[in-house]
Amino acid sequence: LTYEPSNTAANYNLGHYFNYFRLFPLAQPYFEKLISRVSIAEIYDGLAVANWATGSQAESELQFQKATELGHAEKRFVKRYVDASKALADGKVQECFSDLNDMVGIADLKGFEKVAYERLKTRCQP
Repeated sequence: LTYEPSNTAANYNLGHYFNYFRLFPLAQPYFEKLISRVSIAEIYDGLAVANWATGSQAESELQFQKATELGHAEKRFVKRYVDASKALADGKVQECFSDLNDMVGIADLKGFEKVAYERLKTRCQP
């Protein structure tokens, strides 16, 4: 196998792979490369997650906003999950719970998203 820096699909998959395994600093360069070549909401969401997890909350908010401008729902899983996590970290349990309950598509969650949602919701119970 060889690395193809111009392969946008591979960069996208690698960025999400690293985010999935919470290797956020490794995910950032892949999303940053992609943003310079492709402008789709999923890439901005991926970079927003990696940036938030590595301490760049202001940048993260701008990237979430850009993903929303590109067509993603304001109340999508990734945005509400990060909002709820922030609220919990700040000791705002009720806000955490509200953010999770305000999420679009809760009934459709599957796999890691469903597990992550349920775990965080347990920690956010008022």
